[in-house]
Amino acid sequence: KAHVIGICGVMMSAVAKLLKDDGWDVSGSDDAFYPPASTYVESLGITICRGYRPENIPADAALIILGRNAQLDPATNTEVKAALDSGIRIQSASEMLGELSAVSQRRLVVAGSFGQSTMTALITHVLLSAGKHPGYFVGAYPHNMPATSDLGDSSLFILEGDEYPTSHTDLRPKFSHFNPHDVVLTSLTHDHANIYPTYESY
Repeated sequence: KAHVIGICGVMMSAVAKLLKDDGWDVSGSDDAFYPPASTYVESLGITICRGYRPENIPADAALIILGRNAQLDPATNTEVKAALDSGIRIQSASEMLGELSAVSQRRLVVAGSFGQSTMTALITHVLLSAGKHPGYFVGAYPHNMPATSDLGDSSLFILEGDEYPTSHTDLRPKFSHFNPHDVVLTSLTHDHANIYPTYESY
């Protein structure tokens, strides 16, 4: 069993789907969630526990995926604190996505200040339309695609790369866990000044 804390984030729900496709029994929790995220998670057949409580975590969980949401600070979130105290294996969504995509022969990461979701969805759409079956993760809800993520056939995995910190305790960029063979860089303008104070650091 895998439990996803903050499951209604776009990235979190995409990882939850990949885990489910990989054979995991997935549960999740979130607070103040709404469509399209909530309806997408429900369409995957995953029950969402409303609110954060220690009892949301299954006693026999083997894995907990912990999000970066501001509400998931262990100092104020009792479910997150219980997860950290549980001894259960904890991964960030980025670490898990890196692990699940690592079986692919080639990984392409789309990064940049803006346009990542669009470019990732376009590349994936073209390949799907050409009869290919790549693995993919898109950090948005693209039109005319069956889902936001898929494990694919292990030949190629296309990942949207986010430069925001991995978690509250891991300040490395999320995309640093993806180990790409190729990178598409869409644009580069100074962003996330709270994390990268200068253009050079960004």
